[in-house]
Amino acid sequence: MKKIVVLFVGLLASFAAFAQQANPSKEKEQFVRFSLYFESAKHELTEKENSRIVGFLDTLPVSLVKTVILRGFTDSDADSLYNIKLSDRRVATVQEFFEEAGVSEKLISRSYFGENMAGNDSVSENLKSKNRRVEIVVTFKPVPKPLPAPKDTCKLGDTLVELKNGTLVKGSVCDLNDTSDLEITEALSIQEMISQGLQTMANNENQLVSGGMITIRSKSGKCNFNKPLTMYVPVIDSCADAKRMSLFNSDEAQGGRIWSPAPGVKIKIVNRNGRDYYEIVATKCTRLNLDFLVKPPVSTTSIQIESRVSGYTLRKVEMYNDCPRFFWTFKKKITSNTLSFRAVSMQKPPMVRFFLVNDENKKDTLITPFMNLSELKHGKFYGYNGQYEDRTTRWLFFKKREMVLYPWYRLLDKHVKSE
Repeated sequence: MKKIVVLFVGLLASFAAFAQQANPSKEKEQFVRFSLYFESAKHELTEKENSRIVGFLDTLPVSLVKTVILRGFTDSDADSLYNIKLSDRRVATVQEFFEEAGVSEKLISRSYFGENMAGNDSVSENLKSKNRRVEIVVTFKPVPKPLPAPKDTCKLGDTLVELKNGTLVKGSVCDLNDTSDLEITEALSIQEMISQGLQTMANNENQLVSGGMITIRSKSGKCNFNKPLTMYVPVIDSCADAKRMSLFNSDEAQGGRIWSPAPGVKIKIVNRNGRDYYEIVATKCTRLNLDFLVKPPVSTTSIQIESRVSGYTLRKVEMYNDCPRFFWTFKKKITSNTLSFRAVSMQKPPMVRFFLVNDENKKDTLITPFMNLSELKHGKFYGYNGQYEDRTTRWLFFKKREMVLYPWYRLLDKHVKSE
């Protein structure tokens, strides 16, 4: 068997090497190559390998990714057919990380070979462990050369810059050069929203579904624009209706956790070079959020979550999903250890965690890890569907709502590990 030499380098070192080697004046393709390793007969990543891929993706310039090549392998301990399927599952695990980071499925090429072409004769555990891997090659588009900023004048006019995740910002050269007083950041994925402490809630715990957030800050606190900024935020969420989006903002006191409608602001969807963008104009430092409220005519479903954890009272529930994107916190809607609300229809169950207070010691708060809501499914209950029926009943012109069964979730002692 012909041996393949694999270059083992740290993820961050690999990415730094790419950044140093990138030369926009040449056609030579830039890439990063590394491997992730698995335990025997497993397709889940270990804690160590999980940290490696997360660390790499946190620094990955998604907008510059050209292709992602994934190739899965196994050792030869099991039969060939099993190993082929196992290598496929390993590739699927790694692919999910890239897609959650914002890399389009269309850019990902995947293949799996089982024990074939693994590269190491499985005669020792050390060599076997090197065969249990997924090889990753990420290629990048040429890095565009930034427009040099004028030192003492803004007479060069406007410029267009691209942020990390593909948002385009058009404005004065003086506002968008390397020495500018302005800082503009994106939060387009649910992971970015959570890491930046952002939520998608309106006043009175009304739920929002987000199409992305933009924060404009001033380093000096003065926040003087030479002219308004026009931002083009990529329409990347196929799980939400882009045409429903409207603009919300959040001041410093609200901190990006409570959002209010931006009156009189209209969002346009424009196409630039074959890609759809939300067009937003900003005239001051602010936090902007593309959202729609979860209310009719948006298709919704009833959810009821009950806590039956002994000796604790439910005080708060946090919930997030990436399809559609939201991060909600509920306090006011909790009564008698039960949270009941209507949520936007989802393609997959959300992640949820609970904040519970000890009945005897109010300073003792139990916070569960995030868990899949489907793990708590207990039964079903009758409720109204989210849409009014179109037909007219015999009661004159009143429209009838239909009673349907909805899932009922219950948090029990077995779901909570006491410390």
